[in-house]
Amino acid sequence: VRQKNGETNVIEITEDGAVMASSTCDNQQCIHMGAVTLDNWEIRPNQTYIICLPHRVTVELAVKE
Repeated sequence: VRQKNGETNVIEITEDGAVMASSTCDNQQCIHMGAVTLDNWEIRPNQTYIICLPHRVTVELAVKE
């Protein structure tokens, strides 16, 4: 995701989940959240979400319950 102001977030998506691979934000919290996968989404603090607050980017893993 490249925004008009130059902010960039790189999201890697696989069959099992997603991860914020890189970001130009200062705090890098979205990177430290790690991958959200079909195996770990229930135990993650943000469950199915990866969030970059400084860039206002949200990634959600859609799961069937």
